[in-house]
Amino acid sequence: MLGAAVDIKQTLRAAHDLKSTSAALGALVLAEAAARIEHLAQTGTSTTQAQLNALAGEFTRVRDALAAIHE
Repeated sequence: MLGAAVDIKQTLRAAHDLKSTSAALGALVLAEAAARIEHLAQTGTSTTQAQLNALAGEFTRVRDALAAIHE
C-alpha cells in the first residue's frame, strides 16, 4: 500500500509541475490535461490510458512547436 501512496504523490507532483510550467509557457491545452491528471491524483482516482495518451500527445505537440522555434 505504501508503494501506491508514493506513486500517487509522485504523480501529483509531476502533474502539478507540468501544469504550472505549461501554463507559464502559454501551452494551455497541455496545462489543462495536466490539471485533469493532478485532480485525479488528488482524489485517488486512477487515470485512464486515454487520458495519459491525450497528455502525451499534447506534450509532443508542444515540444515539437518549441523545437521549431529554436531551429
